[in-house]
Amino acid sequence: MRLVMVMVWLTSVLVSDEVEIALKGNQTLSDKRILEAIGVKKREFYEFYKSDTPTIERSQSSNLHATLKALYRMHGFFGSSIRIVPREHNITVEISENDPIIIKDITIQSDFELTKIKMPQKGERFNPSAFSKLKNSIQKKLLAKGYCSYHYDNKAYVDLPNRHATLHYTIQKNQICHFGAVKVEGLESIKAPIVLSHIHITQGKRFDTQAIADIYDTLQKLEAFDAIVVDYSDKNASTVPITISLKEREKNIKYKYGVGYDTNLGLRALASVERFNFLSDAKKLWAQLELSRQLYSLQTQLFMPSIDTFGFYFDYTLMLGYKIEKYYEDFDTHLFYGSFELTKEIAGLNYFVGLGYETTDYTSKSGEALTLNETNLLLIYPYLKVVYDRRDSKLNPKNGYYLASTIEYGLPYNDQARSYSKIFVEGRYIKSFEDLTLSSVLKLGSIDELHNQTPQTKKFFAGGSFSNRAYGYNELGVIGADGSDSTLGGVTMANLSLEANYPLYHELSGAIFSDISMISDLERRLNGDSIQTVGAGIRYNTPIGPFKIDVGVNAQETQDYGIIFQLGQSF
Repeated sequence: MRLVMVMVWLTSVLVSDEVEIALKGNQTLSDKRILEAIGVKKREFYEFYKSDTPTIERSQSSNLHATLKALYRMHGFFGSSIRIVPREHNITVEISENDPIIIKDITIQSDFELTKIKMPQKGERFNPSAFSKLKNSIQKKLLAKGYCSYHYDNKAYVDLPNRHATLHYTIQKNQICHFGAVKVEGLESIKAPIVLSHIHITQGKRFDTQAIADIYDTLQKLEAFDAIVVDYSDKNASTVPITISLKEREKNIKYKYGVGYDTNLGLRALASVERFNFLSDAKKLWAQLELSRQLYSLQTQLFMPSIDTFGFYFDYTLMLGYKIEKYYEDFDTHLFYGSFELTKEIAGLNYFVGLGYETTDYTSKSGEALTLNETNLLLIYPYLKVVYDRRDSKLNPKNGYYLASTIEYGLPYNDQARSYSKIFVEGRYIKSFEDLTLSSVLKLGSIDELHNQTPQTKKFFAGGSFSNRAYGYNELGVIGADGSDSTLGGVTMANLSLEANYPLYHELSGAIFSDISMISDLERRLNGDSIQTVGAGIRYNTPIGPFKIDVGVNAQETQDYGIIFQLGQSF
Protein backbone atom coordinates (compact mmCIF):
# COMPACT_ATOMS: atom_id res chain seq x y z
CA MET A 1 0.00 0.00 0.00
CA ARG A 2 2.80 2.37 0.93
CA LEU A 3 4.52 1.64 -2.44
CA VAL A 4 1.30 2.47 -4.33
CA MET A 5 1.01 5.84 -2.53
CA VAL A 6 4.61 6.71 -3.36
CA MET A 7 4.09 5.82 -7.03
CA VAL A 8 0.94 7.99 -7.19
CA TRP A 9 2.83 10.93 -5.67
CA LEU A 10 5.78 10.55 -8.06
CA THR A 11 3.44 10.35 -11.04
CA SER A 12 1.64 13.55 -9.98
CA VAL A 13 4.97 15.37 -9.66
CA LEU A 14 6.27 14.19 -13.03
CA VAL A 15 3.14 15.08 -15.00
CA SER A 16 2.53 18.37 -13.19
CA ASP A 17 2.68 21.40 -15.49
CA GLU A 18 2.86 23.90 -12.63
CA VAL A 19 5.57 26.56 -12.65
CA GLU A 20 6.44 29.31 -10.20
CA ILE A 21 5.18 32.80 -10.94
CA ALA A 22 6.88 36.01 -9.84
CA LEU A 23 5.58 39.59 -10.00
CA LYS A 24 7.77 42.64 -10.56
CA GLY A 25 6.99 46.33 -10.77
CA ASN A 26 3.53 46.40 -9.21
CA GLN A 27 3.18 49.20 -6.68
CA THR A 28 -0.49 50.15 -6.40
CA LEU A 29 -1.98 46.66 -6.61
CA SER A 30 -0.68 44.12 -4.11
CA ASP A 31 0.67 40.68 -5.00
CA LYS A 32 -2.37 39.14 -3.30
CA ARG A 33 -4.83 41.17 -5.40
CA ILE A 34 -3.07 40.29 -8.66
CA LEU A 35 -2.68 36.60 -7.85
CA GLU A 36 -6.36 36.32 -6.93
CA ALA A 37 -7.31 37.92 -10.27
CA ILE A 38 -5.36 35.32 -12.27
CA GLY A 39 -6.61 32.41 -10.18
CA VAL A 40 -3.40 31.65 -8.30
CA LYS A 41 -3.84 30.27 -4.79
CA LYS A 42 -1.15 30.38 -2.18
CA ARG A 43 -0.89 27.44 0.17
CA GLU A 44 -3.53 26.92 2.83
CA PHE A 45 -2.51 27.43 6.45
CA TYR A 46 -2.60 23.67 7.05
CA GLU A 47 -0.48 22.84 4.00
CA PHE A 48 2.78 23.45 5.84
CA TYR A 49 4.49 20.77 3.81
CA LYS A 50 4.07 22.78 0.60
CA SER A 51 6.20 25.65 -0.65
CA ASP A 52 4.77 29.12 -0.09
CA THR A 53 5.83 30.18 -3.58
CA PRO A 54 2.78 30.79 -5.84
CA THR A 55 2.49 28.56 -8.88
CA ILE A 56 0.42 28.50 -12.04
CA GLU A 57 -0.34 26.00 -14.77
CA ARG A 58 1.93 26.82 -17.73
CA SER A 59 -1.04 26.37 -20.06
CA GLN A 60 -2.75 29.34 -18.37
CA SER A 61 0.10 31.73 -19.10
CA SER A 62 -1.35 32.61 -22.51
CA ASN A 63 -4.25 34.43 -20.79
CA LEU A 64 -2.13 36.37 -18.31
CA HIS A 65 -1.56 39.44 -20.47
CA ALA A 66 -5.24 40.07 -21.27
CA THR A 67 -6.35 39.35 -17.69
CA LEU A 68 -3.83 41.73 -16.12
CA LYS A 69 -4.49 44.50 -18.64
CA ALA A 70 -8.20 44.31 -17.81
CA LEU A 71 -7.43 44.30 -14.07
CA TYR A 72 -5.33 47.44 -14.29
CA ARG A 73 -7.91 49.21 -16.46
CA MET A 74 -10.52 48.48 -13.76
CA HIS A 75 -8.31 50.39 -11.33
CA GLY A 76 -7.63 53.39 -13.57
CA PHE A 77 -4.34 52.36 -15.22
CA PHE A 78 -5.34 52.50 -18.89
CA GLY A 79 -1.74 52.84 -20.08
CA SER A 80 -0.16 50.04 -18.09
CA SER A 81 2.41 47.78 -19.72
CA ILE A 82 2.44 44.04 -19.02
CA ARG A 83 5.28 41.78 -20.13
CA ILE A 84 5.19 38.00 -19.63
CA VAL A 85 8.63 36.37 -19.49
CA PRO A 86 8.40 32.55 -19.60
CA ARG A 87 11.39 30.52 -18.46
CA GLU A 88 12.05 26.83 -17.99
CA HIS A 89 10.99 26.62 -14.34
CA ASN A 90 9.10 29.87 -13.75
CA ILE A 91 7.18 32.74 -15.29
CA THR A 92 7.98 36.35 -14.49
CA VAL A 93 5.37 39.07 -14.92
CA GLU A 94 6.96 42.50 -15.42
CA ILE A 95 4.49 45.31 -14.75
CA SER A 96 4.85 48.98 -15.59
CA GLU A 97 1.81 50.68 -14.10
CA ASN A 98 2.58 54.08 -15.70
CA ASP A 99 0.45 57.09 -14.91
CA PRO A 100 -3.19 56.42 -13.93
CA ILE A 101 -6.24 58.38 -15.02
CA ILE A 102 -6.80 61.27 -12.58
CA ILE A 103 -10.19 62.83 -11.85
CA LYS A 104 -10.03 66.38 -13.19
CA ASP A 105 -13.58 67.54 -12.56
CA ILE A 106 -16.82 66.33 -10.92
CA THR A 107 -20.34 67.72 -11.34
CA ILE A 108 -23.15 66.49 -9.09
CA GLN A 109 -26.81 67.45 -9.48
CA SER A 110 -28.72 65.80 -6.64
CA ASP A 111 -31.68 66.46 -4.38
CA PHE A 112 -30.75 63.40 -2.28
CA GLU A 113 -28.58 63.72 0.82
CA LEU A 114 -25.08 62.37 0.01
CA THR A 115 -23.15 63.47 3.10
CA LYS A 116 -22.81 59.93 4.46
CA ILE A 117 -21.77 58.51 1.08
CA LYS A 118 -18.10 58.51 0.15
CA MET A 119 -17.99 60.27 -3.22
CA PRO A 120 -14.91 60.49 -5.48
CA GLN A 121 -12.79 63.64 -5.18
CA LYS A 122 -10.81 65.77 -7.62
CA GLY A 123 -7.20 64.71 -7.90
CA GLU A 124 -7.92 61.08 -7.01
CA ARG A 125 -7.19 58.16 -9.28
CA PHE A 126 -10.21 57.27 -11.41
CA ASN A 127 -11.33 53.77 -10.47
CA PRO A 128 -13.92 52.30 -12.88
CA SER A 129 -14.58 49.42 -10.47
CA ALA A 130 -15.40 51.81 -7.61
CA PHE A 131 -17.42 53.95 -10.07
CA SER A 132 -19.78 51.02 -10.69
CA LYS A 133 -19.97 50.03 -7.02
CA LEU A 134 -20.89 53.60 -6.04
CA LYS A 135 -23.90 53.45 -8.34
CA ASN A 136 -25.16 50.29 -6.63
CA SER A 137 -24.53 51.82 -3.20
CA ILE A 138 -26.50 54.99 -3.94
CA GLN A 139 -29.37 53.05 -5.50
CA LYS A 140 -29.61 50.86 -2.39
CA LYS A 141 -29.72 53.93 -0.14
CA LEU A 142 -32.45 55.50 -2.26
CA LEU A 143 -34.54 52.34 -1.99
CA ALA A 144 -33.85 52.07 1.74
CA LYS A 145 -35.23 55.59 2.21
CA GLY A 146 -38.39 54.79 0.25
CA TYR A 147 -37.50 56.36 -3.10
CA CYS A 148 -38.21 53.58 -5.60
CA SER A 149 -39.05 55.82 -8.61
CA TYR A 150 -35.74 57.68 -8.53
CA HIS A 151 -33.73 58.83 -11.54
CA TYR A 152 -30.03 58.08 -11.47
CA ASP A 153 -27.50 58.80 -14.20
CA ASN A 154 -23.72 58.75 -14.05
CA LYS A 155 -21.21 59.26 -16.83
CA ALA A 156 -17.43 59.19 -16.96
CA TYR A 157 -15.58 60.96 -19.79
CA VAL A 158 -12.02 59.67 -20.04
CA ASP A 159 -9.32 61.63 -21.90
CA LEU A 160 -6.65 58.98 -22.54
CA PRO A 161 -3.96 61.23 -24.08
CA ASN A 162 -4.10 63.69 -21.18
CA ARG A 163 -4.74 61.01 -18.53
CA HIS A 164 -7.75 62.64 -16.86
CA ALA A 165 -11.45 61.96 -16.39
CA THR A 166 -14.56 64.08 -15.87
CA LEU A 167 -17.42 62.61 -13.84
CA HIS A 168 -21.11 63.62 -13.98
CA TYR A 169 -23.79 62.51 -11.51
CA THR A 170 -27.51 63.28 -11.78
CA ILE A 171 -29.73 62.03 -8.94
CA GLN A 172 -33.42 62.83 -8.53
CA LYS A 173 -35.18 61.04 -5.69
CA ASN A 174 -38.70 61.96 -6.89
CA GLN A 175 -41.68 60.98 -4.75
CA ILE A 176 -41.72 58.72 -1.72
CA CYS A 177 -43.05 55.29 -2.65
CA HIS A 178 -45.57 53.29 -0.66
CA PHE A 179 -46.45 49.65 -0.58
CA GLY A 180 -49.41 48.57 -2.66
CA ALA A 181 -51.49 45.44 -2.34
CA VAL A 182 -49.79 42.30 -1.01
CA LYS A 183 -50.57 39.06 -2.81
CA VAL A 184 -49.55 35.52 -1.84
CA GLU A 185 -49.21 32.76 -4.42
CA GLY A 186 -48.40 29.05 -4.37
CA LEU A 187 -50.10 27.99 -1.14
CA GLU A 188 -51.75 24.58 -0.95
CA SER A 189 -52.24 23.43 2.66
CA ILE A 190 -51.42 26.72 4.39
CA LYS A 191 -53.91 29.57 4.56
CA ALA A 192 -52.89 33.02 3.29
CA PRO A 193 -53.68 34.86 6.59
CA ILE A 194 -50.96 32.80 8.29
CA VAL A 195 -48.39 34.21 5.88
CA LEU A 196 -49.80 37.75 5.89
CA SER A 197 -49.89 37.93 9.69
CA HIS A 198 -46.16 37.18 9.82
CA ILE A 199 -45.08 39.98 7.52
CA HIS A 200 -45.10 43.64 8.44
CA ILE A 201 -46.05 45.21 5.16
CA THR A 202 -49.42 46.88 4.85
CA GLN A 203 -50.87 48.74 1.93
CA GLY A 204 -50.05 52.43 2.11
CA LYS A 205 -47.00 52.01 4.35
CA ARG A 206 -43.80 53.72 3.24
CA PHE A 207 -41.65 51.53 0.99
CA ASP A 208 -38.66 50.04 2.80
CA THR A 209 -36.17 47.46 1.49
CA GLN A 210 -35.49 46.28 5.04
CA ALA A 211 -39.15 45.29 5.28
CA ILE A 212 -38.65 43.22 2.12
CA ALA A 213 -35.62 41.50 3.67
CA ASP A 214 -37.63 40.86 6.83
CA ILE A 215 -40.20 38.91 4.80
CA TYR A 216 -37.58 36.33 3.89
CA ASP A 217 -36.27 36.14 7.44
CA THR A 218 -39.71 35.80 9.03
CA LEU A 219 -41.11 33.24 6.61
CA GLN A 220 -37.95 31.13 6.75
CA LYS A 221 -38.48 30.83 10.51
CA LEU A 222 -41.78 29.05 9.86
CA GLU A 223 -39.76 26.28 8.18
CA ALA A 224 -42.77 25.49 5.99
CA PHE A 225 -41.41 26.49 2.56
CA ASP A 226 -38.78 25.21 0.16
CA ALA A 227 -38.74 28.46 -1.84
CA ILE A 228 -39.63 32.09 -1.06
CA VAL A 229 -39.59 34.79 -3.76
CA VAL A 230 -40.67 38.38 -3.09
CA ASP A 231 -41.34 40.43 -6.24
CA TYR A 232 -41.52 44.24 -5.92
CA SER A 233 -40.41 45.17 -9.43
CA ASP A 234 -43.84 46.30 -10.66
CA LYS A 235 -43.76 50.00 -9.77
CA ASN A 236 -46.84 51.95 -10.73
CA ALA A 237 -46.01 55.62 -10.13
CA SER A 238 -45.27 55.77 -6.40
CA THR A 239 -47.08 52.55 -5.47
CA VAL A 240 -45.25 49.22 -5.23
CA PRO A 241 -47.39 46.06 -5.19
CA ILE A 242 -45.83 43.02 -3.51
CA THR A 243 -46.18 39.46 -4.74
CA ILE A 244 -44.94 36.67 -2.47
CA SER A 245 -44.47 33.38 -4.32
CA LEU A 246 -44.11 30.34 -2.08
CA LYS A 247 -43.43 26.66 -2.56
CA GLU A 248 -44.44 24.48 0.36
CA ARG A 249 -42.05 21.88 1.74
CA GLU A 250 -41.97 18.54 -0.01
CA LYS A 251 -40.09 16.72 2.77
CA ASN A 252 -41.94 17.39 6.00
CA ILE A 253 -40.04 15.09 8.35
CA LYS A 254 -36.46 15.67 9.49
CA TYR A 255 -34.45 13.34 11.73
CA LYS A 256 -31.30 14.30 13.62
CA TYR A 257 -28.84 12.08 15.44
CA GLY A 258 -25.70 13.04 17.30
CA VAL A 259 -23.05 11.72 19.64
CA GLY A 260 -20.71 13.96 21.62
CA TYR A 261 -18.78 14.40 24.81
CA ASP A 262 -19.28 16.95 27.57
CA THR A 263 -16.91 17.51 30.50
CA ASN A 264 -19.87 17.49 32.90
CA LEU A 265 -22.19 14.92 31.34
CA GLY A 266 -19.66 12.56 29.77
CA LEU A 267 -20.62 10.73 26.58
CA ARG A 268 -23.89 12.14 25.16
CA ALA A 269 -26.30 10.82 22.55
CA LEU A 270 -29.10 12.89 21.05
CA ALA A 271 -31.92 12.07 18.66
CA SER A 272 -34.69 14.35 17.46
CA VAL A 273 -37.52 14.37 14.95
CA GLU A 274 -39.35 17.35 13.47
CA ARG A 275 -42.65 17.19 11.64
CA PHE A 276 -43.19 20.32 9.54
CA ASN A 277 -46.62 21.50 8.43
CA PHE A 278 -48.11 19.08 10.96
CA LEU A 279 -51.85 18.74 10.24
CA SER A 280 -51.50 21.68 7.77
CA ASP A 281 -51.26 25.47 8.36
CA ALA A 282 -47.49 25.46 9.08
CA LYS A 283 -47.80 23.82 12.50
CA LYS A 284 -44.65 22.08 13.70
CA LEU A 285 -44.24 19.13 16.08
CA TRP A 286 -40.80 18.49 17.56
CA ALA A 287 -39.39 15.90 19.98
CA GLN A 288 -35.86 15.29 21.29
CA LEU A 289 -34.35 12.52 23.39
CA GLU A 290 -30.98 12.97 25.15
CA LEU A 291 -29.08 10.30 27.05
CA SER A 292 -25.82 10.63 28.96
CA ARG A 293 -24.13 9.34 32.07
CA GLN A 294 -25.73 11.99 34.27
CA LEU A 295 -28.75 13.22 32.35
CA TYR A 296 -31.82 11.61 30.75
CA SER A 297 -34.08 14.04 28.96
CA LEU A 298 -37.18 13.96 26.74
CA GLN A 299 -38.74 17.15 25.42
CA THR A 300 -41.63 17.78 23.01
CA GLN A 301 -42.97 20.97 21.49
CA LEU A 302 -45.96 21.92 19.35
CA PHE A 303 -45.86 25.23 17.45
CA MET A 304 -49.10 26.66 16.02
CA PRO A 305 -48.68 29.89 14.05
CA SER A 306 -51.22 32.67 13.59
CA ILE A 307 -54.19 31.48 15.62
CA ASP A 308 -57.05 33.99 15.36
CA THR A 309 -57.73 35.13 18.93
CA PHE A 310 -60.53 37.71 19.19
CA GLY A 311 -59.42 39.31 15.95
CA PHE A 312 -55.69 39.22 16.73
CA TYR A 313 -53.22 36.67 15.39
CA PHE A 314 -50.87 35.04 17.89
CA ASP A 315 -48.36 32.22 17.58
CA TYR A 316 -48.93 29.52 20.21
CA THR A 317 -46.30 27.13 21.56
CA LEU A 318 -46.98 24.22 23.89
CA MET A 319 -43.92 22.56 25.44
CA LEU A 320 -43.59 19.50 27.72
CA GLY A 321 -40.43 17.92 29.09
CA TYR A 322 -39.11 15.38 31.56
CA LYS A 323 -35.54 14.86 32.73
CA ILE A 324 -33.57 12.99 35.34
CA GLU A 325 -30.39 14.61 36.64
CA LYS A 326 -27.75 12.52 38.40
CA TYR A 327 -25.41 15.30 39.50
CA TYR A 328 -25.61 14.63 43.22
CA GLU A 329 -23.96 11.88 45.23
CA ASP A 330 -26.92 10.89 47.42
CA PHE A 331 -29.97 11.43 45.24
CA ASP A 332 -31.28 11.96 41.70
CA THR A 333 -33.62 14.78 40.71
CA HIS A 334 -36.68 14.16 38.54
CA LEU A 335 -38.01 17.27 36.81
CA PHE A 336 -41.28 17.47 34.89
CA TYR A 337 -41.84 20.84 33.23
CA GLY A 338 -43.86 22.61 30.57
CA SER A 339 -45.12 25.94 29.30
CA PHE A 340 -47.86 27.52 27.23
CA GLU A 341 -46.72 30.59 25.31
CA LEU A 342 -48.18 33.27 23.05
CA THR A 343 -45.92 35.21 20.67
CA LYS A 344 -46.59 38.46 18.83
CA GLU A 345 -44.47 41.08 17.06
CA ILE A 346 -45.63 44.68 17.43
CA ALA A 347 -43.70 47.68 16.08
CA GLY A 348 -40.43 45.76 15.87
CA LEU A 349 -40.74 44.32 19.38
CA ASN A 350 -41.25 40.58 19.86
CA TYR A 351 -43.43 39.72 22.86
CA PHE A 352 -43.48 36.29 24.50
CA VAL A 353 -46.18 35.82 27.14
CA GLY A 354 -46.50 32.48 28.84
CA LEU A 355 -47.36 30.34 31.82
CA GLY A 356 -44.80 27.78 32.93
CA TYR A 357 -44.77 25.07 35.53
CA GLU A 358 -42.42 22.44 36.87
CA THR A 359 -42.43 19.74 39.53
CA THR A 360 -39.29 18.39 41.12
CA ASP A 361 -38.95 15.07 42.93
CA TYR A 362 -35.95 13.38 44.52
CA THR A 363 -34.99 9.70 44.56
CA SER A 364 -32.47 8.34 47.06
CA LYS A 365 -29.62 6.37 45.46
CA SER A 366 -29.18 4.32 48.64
CA GLY A 367 -32.88 3.59 49.07
CA GLU A 368 -33.05 5.50 52.36
CA ALA A 369 -35.74 8.08 53.03
CA LEU A 370 -34.83 11.61 52.05
CA THR A 371 -35.06 14.43 54.56
CA LEU A 372 -34.84 17.35 52.20
CA ASN A 373 -36.01 20.69 53.52
CA GLU A 374 -38.48 21.11 50.67
CA THR A 375 -42.07 20.03 51.20
CA ASN A 376 -43.63 21.29 47.97
CA LEU A 377 -41.68 21.50 44.74
CA LEU A 378 -44.46 22.53 42.37
CA LEU A 379 -43.76 25.85 40.66
CA ILE A 380 -46.28 27.85 38.64
CA TYR A 381 -44.92 30.99 37.07
CA PRO A 382 -46.25 33.47 34.49
CA TYR A 383 -43.58 35.26 32.49
CA LEU A 384 -43.10 38.02 29.92
CA LYS A 385 -40.18 38.35 27.54
CA VAL A 386 -39.59 41.28 25.18
CA VAL A 387 -36.95 41.25 22.42
CA TYR A 388 -35.78 44.11 20.20
CA ASP A 389 -33.36 42.88 17.54
CA ARG A 390 -31.60 45.35 15.24
CA ARG A 391 -28.71 43.15 14.10
CA ASP A 392 -27.94 43.03 10.38
CA SER A 393 -28.01 39.22 10.44
CA LYS A 394 -29.37 36.59 12.80
CA LEU A 395 -26.85 33.93 11.69
CA ASN A 396 -23.62 35.93 11.73
CA PRO A 397 -24.13 39.64 12.52
CA LYS A 398 -21.49 42.24 11.71
CA ASN A 399 -23.26 45.33 13.01
CA GLY A 400 -26.22 46.17 15.19
CA TYR A 401 -27.60 45.56 18.64
CA TYR A 402 -29.97 43.23 20.47
CA LEU A 403 -31.95 43.92 23.65
CA ALA A 404 -34.01 41.42 25.65
CA SER A 405 -35.72 41.43 29.03
CA THR A 406 -37.57 38.67 30.89
CA ILE A 407 -39.77 39.02 33.97
CA GLU A 408 -40.94 35.90 35.83
CA TYR A 409 -43.08 35.54 38.95
CA GLY A 410 -43.55 32.40 41.05
CA LEU A 411 -47.18 32.26 42.16
CA PRO A 412 -47.81 31.85 45.94
CA TYR A 413 -50.75 29.47 45.44
CA ASN A 414 -50.48 28.14 49.04
CA ASP A 415 -48.31 28.49 52.18
CA GLN A 416 -45.74 25.96 50.95
CA ALA A 417 -45.37 27.46 47.48
CA ARG A 418 -42.06 28.96 46.39
CA SER A 419 -42.82 32.56 45.52
CA TYR A 420 -40.17 34.69 43.85
CA SER A 421 -39.70 37.43 41.30
CA LYS A 422 -36.97 37.04 38.69
CA ILE A 423 -35.62 39.61 36.24
CA PHE A 424 -33.14 38.88 33.47
CA VAL A 425 -31.85 41.44 30.94
CA GLU A 426 -29.44 40.99 28.05
CA GLY A 427 -27.78 43.45 25.70
CA ARG A 428 -25.59 42.72 22.67
CA TYR A 429 -23.66 45.21 20.55
CA ILE A 430 -21.71 44.34 17.41
CA LYS A 431 -19.60 46.78 15.38
CA SER A 432 -17.33 46.10 12.40
CA PHE A 433 -14.41 48.18 11.21
CA GLU A 434 -13.71 46.81 7.73
CA ASP A 435 -12.57 43.22 8.43
CA LEU A 436 -12.39 43.53 12.23
CA THR A 437 -15.61 42.71 14.11
CA LEU A 438 -15.98 43.62 17.80
CA SER A 439 -18.77 42.01 19.80
CA SER A 440 -20.02 42.39 23.36
CA VAL A 441 -22.73 40.77 25.46
CA LEU A 442 -23.86 41.89 28.92
CA LYS A 443 -26.25 39.75 30.97
CA LEU A 444 -27.73 40.76 34.32
CA GLY A 445 -30.07 38.75 36.54
CA SER A 446 -31.74 39.23 39.90
CA ILE A 447 -34.07 37.09 42.05
CA ASP A 448 -36.08 38.31 45.02
CA GLU A 449 -37.07 35.35 47.24
CA LEU A 450 -40.55 36.39 48.41
CA HIS A 451 -41.78 33.26 50.20
CA ASN A 452 -39.84 30.08 50.97
CA GLN A 453 -36.57 29.21 49.32
CA THR A 454 -36.30 29.47 45.55
CA PRO A 455 -35.44 26.08 43.95
CA GLN A 456 -32.04 25.60 42.34
CA THR A 457 -33.66 25.13 38.93
CA LYS A 458 -34.57 28.84 38.96
CA LYS A 459 -31.30 30.23 40.27
CA PHE A 460 -28.39 31.55 38.22
CA PHE A 461 -25.36 29.60 37.04
CA ALA A 462 -22.55 30.38 34.60
CA GLY A 463 -20.42 28.44 32.16
CA GLY A 464 -20.72 27.35 28.54
CA SER A 465 -20.58 28.89 25.08
CA PHE A 466 -23.05 31.66 25.98
CA SER A 467 -21.41 32.53 29.30
CA ASN A 468 -17.94 31.65 30.63
CA ARG A 469 -15.97 29.56 28.15
CA ALA A 470 -13.44 28.14 30.62
CA TYR A 471 -16.23 25.99 32.10
CA GLY A 472 -18.95 23.60 30.97
CA TYR A 473 -22.62 24.53 30.72
CA ASN A 474 -23.93 25.83 34.10
CA GLU A 475 -20.84 24.48 35.88
CA LEU A 476 -20.24 27.69 37.87
CA GLY A 477 -22.40 28.38 40.91
CA VAL A 478 -21.92 31.02 43.61
CA ILE A 479 -18.37 32.44 43.32
CA GLY A 480 -16.36 32.99 46.50
CA ALA A 481 -13.73 35.58 47.41
CA ASP A 482 -10.89 33.13 46.73
CA GLY A 483 -12.15 32.42 43.21
CA SER A 484 -13.77 29.12 44.17
CA ASP A 485 -17.30 28.28 43.07
CA SER A 486 -20.18 26.39 44.62
CA THR A 487 -22.48 23.76 43.13
CA LEU A 488 -25.41 25.93 44.26
CA GLY A 489 -26.86 28.70 42.13
CA GLY A 490 -27.06 32.37 43.05
CA VAL A 491 -29.77 35.01 43.19
CA THR A 492 -27.73 37.73 41.52
CA MET A 493 -25.78 37.31 38.29
CA ALA A 494 -23.68 39.39 35.91
CA ASN A 495 -21.78 38.16 32.86
CA LEU A 496 -19.79 40.23 30.36
CA SER A 497 -18.29 38.74 27.20
CA LEU A 498 -16.03 40.68 24.83
CA GLU A 499 -14.73 39.28 21.55
CA ALA A 500 -12.74 40.41 18.51
CA ASN A 501 -12.93 38.48 15.22
CA TYR A 502 -10.67 38.88 12.20
CA PRO A 503 -10.65 36.86 8.95
CA LEU A 504 -7.59 34.67 8.39
CA TYR A 505 -8.25 32.96 5.08
CA HIS A 506 -11.43 32.75 3.03
CA GLU A 507 -14.18 31.50 5.41
CA LEU A 508 -11.80 30.94 8.32
CA SER A 509 -11.52 33.58 11.08
CA GLY A 510 -9.65 33.90 14.33
CA ALA A 511 -10.92 35.34 17.61
CA ILE A 512 -9.71 36.46 21.00
CA PHE A 513 -12.15 36.90 23.87
CA SER A 514 -12.67 37.58 27.55
CA ASP A 515 -15.55 36.41 29.75
CA ILE A 516 -16.22 37.78 33.24
CA SER A 517 -18.80 36.00 35.44
CA MET A 518 -20.21 37.02 38.83
CA ILE A 519 -22.67 34.80 40.76
CA SER A 520 -23.75 35.90 44.26
CA ASP A 521 -26.05 34.38 46.90
CA LEU A 522 -26.94 37.90 48.10
CA GLU A 523 -29.93 39.66 46.58
CA ARG A 524 -29.27 42.66 44.29
CA ARG A 525 -25.52 42.61 44.79
CA LEU A 526 -23.64 43.31 41.56
CA ASN A 527 -20.25 43.97 43.17
CA GLY A 528 -19.63 40.38 44.20
CA ASP A 529 -16.60 38.22 43.46
CA SER A 530 -16.01 37.17 39.88
CA ILE A 531 -14.04 34.83 37.63
CA GLN A 532 -12.34 36.16 34.51
CA THR A 533 -11.58 33.97 31.53
CA VAL A 534 -9.39 34.79 28.54
CA GLY A 535 -9.08 32.72 25.41
CA ALA A 536 -8.85 32.36 21.67
CA GLY A 537 -10.74 30.48 19.01
CA ILE A 538 -11.32 29.86 15.35
CA ARG A 539 -14.51 30.18 13.31
CA TYR A 540 -15.48 28.68 9.98
CA ASN A 541 -18.45 30.28 8.23
CA THR A 542 -21.18 27.92 7.04
CA PRO A 543 -24.59 28.67 5.46
CA ILE A 544 -26.26 28.11 8.84
CA GLY A 545 -23.83 30.17 10.90
CA PRO A 546 -20.22 29.88 12.05
CA PHE A 547 -18.76 26.66 13.41
CA LYS A 548 -16.74 27.74 16.44
CA ILE A 549 -13.98 26.20 18.54
CA ASP A 550 -12.99 28.21 21.62
CA VAL A 551 -10.36 27.53 24.26
CA GLY A 552 -10.89 29.50 27.47
CA VAL A 553 -8.63 29.66 30.52
CA ASN A 554 -9.33 31.04 33.99
CA ALA A 555 -7.02 34.06 34.22
CA GLN A 556 -6.42 33.50 37.97
CA GLU A 557 -6.47 29.69 38.12
CA THR A 558 -4.92 28.58 34.83
CA GLN A 559 -5.50 24.90 35.62
CA ASP A 560 -9.20 25.58 34.95
CA TYR A 561 -9.82 25.61 31.21
CA GLY A 562 -12.46 24.56 28.75
CA ILE A 563 -12.79 23.69 25.07
CA ILE A 564 -16.12 24.73 23.59
CA PHE A 565 -17.58 23.53 20.27
CA GLN A 566 -20.53 25.43 18.89
CA LEU A 567 -22.51 25.82 15.67
CA GLY A 568 -24.11 29.24 15.55
CA GLN A 569 -23.33 32.72 16.82
CA SER A 570 -23.36 33.84 20.47
CA PHE A 571 -23.65 37.56 19.66
